Amino acid sequence: MSNRQVRSNLTLLAAAISGLAWGGAQAQVAPAVDDGQIQEVLVTAQRTAAPESKTPVALSVVSGAALAESGLSRPSDLGARLPGVHLDPAADGLRITIRGVSNADSTEKGDPSAAFMLDGVYIGRPHSQNLDFLDVDRVEVLRGPQGT
Repeated sequence: MSNRQVRSNLTLLAAAISGLAWGGAQAQVAPAVDDGQIQEVLVTAQRTAAPESKTPVALSVVSGAALAESGLSRPSDLGARLPGVHLDPAADGLRITIRGVSNADSTEKGDPSAAFMLDGVYIGRPHSQNLDFLDVDRVEVLRGPQGT
């Protein structure tokens, strides 16, 4: 066999092997894709768990997974994610403004304009409201007179 014939046989063999490898790559099964369904969010805005879509209240919900993914660790970090809500970490505690309504009196004699609840327990003093999130399932912000 001549040197030229050996090179041409090797070239044909390499082309055949690369064709087999390419065909194998094309035959791989694509991973399953999300079917596009929206997950139902359960909220406790009316003291019972109900789907967010069936709750007749203006509310915003941030899940615990979204908190972890965005690196939000305190309530004051949430202000940019919640429309109509401003959370100001002042020296004397957290100042909550919802739809432009707030209260500057953060002493023990004044009550805040927005109720801050943690697991259904009212936290009335601003200095106790800006604690770190530890194992939070979700954050719900209700707009309106629901808490009265």
